Amino acid sequence: MGNLDPSAMSRLIALLVHDLRNPAATLGANVDFLQEIGGSDEDSAEALADMAVALEELKRGLEQVSWIGRSFVGQMPLELEDSDLAARLKALEGKSGPLQVEVTLEKLEGVVPGGNAIVRIVEILLENVRHHQRRGAVSVRARRDDEALIVEIEDEATPVAIELREKIFTLEGQSDLKSRSDGRYGRFAGMLAAAILASSLGGTLEAVEGTQSGAVFRLRVPRS
Repeated sequence: MGNLDPSAMSRLIALLVHDLRNPAATLGANVDFLQEIGGSDEDSAEALADMAVALEELKRGLEQVSWIGRSFVGQMPLELEDSDLAARLKALEGKSGPLQVEVTLEKLEGVVPGGNAIVRIVEILLENVRHHQRRGAVSVRARRDDEALIVEIEDEATPVAIELREKIFTLEGQSDLKSRSDGRYGRFAGMLAAAILASSLGGTLEAVEGTQSGAVFRLRVPRS
């Protein structure tokens, strides 16, 4: 990650604390509610469902924070594992809630080194889409050529502002993203965490030119 700017670190920690408070507050409010009413009626079931969602979000956030922390001290953020990437990406089609995710694969047969990290990057980007788009179509396209494996996620949400495209995956840029609707900030500094995983694969992650009504994120991992 290079030399760390203490002020940038301070702003990042403030953002992460803010994000972690959201699911924690949901858990706390629903625990209080269940303790107050007791029983097992429909309201209790809804509160438990909200708690489950918040808990999963909290787990994802803590995991992403751990990746960021390891990268700051020169450690691998995630242990890389070979994976059947095509199968795991196809499985995302049925786990996207209100989003209509379409996965297109080209020359992606077999086991892919570091495939587990690639899947996690795609999951973070889809979570970003859910946060900014809520519902509608999103395309996941993965292909492999002689030089690299390339994954693109195209959505219908607000595109990243041109002046923010070089900042979106950096430590210093997280505060700028948070304050703008076209910054596409992801909770728990998700875009930074995704970029860190991409770097651990020797790859790159960028926001590229999309349509006027959507954004495109591109992951490129060299075959070597």
